[in-house]
Amino acid sequence: MLLRRCERGALATLLSGAPYASLVLLAADLDGSPLLLLSDLAQATRNLKADLRASILVSATETGRDPLDSPRLTLLGRVQATSEPRHRQRYLARQPQSALYADFGDFHFYRMAVERAHYVGGFGKIAWIEAADLLTADSAQGLAGAEAVLAEWINRERRAELDLCVNRLAGRGGAGWQVTGIDPDGIDLRRADDIARLDFAAPAPTDEAFRAAFADLAAAAHRAPAD
Repeated sequence: MLLRRCERGALATLLSGAPYASLVLLAADLDGSPLLLLSDLAQATRNLKADLRASILVSATETGRDPLDSPRLTLLGRVQATSEPRHRQRYLARQPQSALYADFGDFHFYRMAVERAHYVGGFGKIAWIEAADLLTADSAQGLAGAEAVLAEWINRERRAELDLCVNRLAGRGGAGWQVTGIDPDGIDLRRADDIARLDFAAPAPTDEAFRAAFADLAAAAHRAPAD
């Protein structure tokens, strides 16, 4: 999903019945639902307290490509506060700079319950997508308890393979990439201020399936030609 690759987006809420858009930093839950960290002082938060309905626009940032011919996704749903520890962990792993203010009294984590989405893949490539066809809700729960263990397993025991996968399969250079989040569809990574994503060929909804999917990525990276 495009959202899993994006760090920021435009959050549109309702202000006296009119659209109000603001820039937000994003993370994704295991099933792909957007996670946010918002201040009570922000106008968008005040809007949500009056009406939970909102939309979030994310877009690909491909250098040198016409933005209007690039993929973008608008998610529609309801945004509510969450105290789920996993949501906090996933968000701060994706947005580590937010740890500076995440514990301030006026900041809270939020999650969008996605209802549907509008996808534009470029000129003439347009579709509405229902939440059931967009999210990986059914398979995500199998990884919920194993997320931290699997991320630590790759970061500690498979670091060389991870760098190779990012270099050869994602086309991103350098060493020292770290897993910041996992989900049934793939792996989120960070190296300093740079982010990357490795997608699986098929959903991996359990600990065993995830480890097998990562082994498949590593095998593919070994086969791929070096730049």
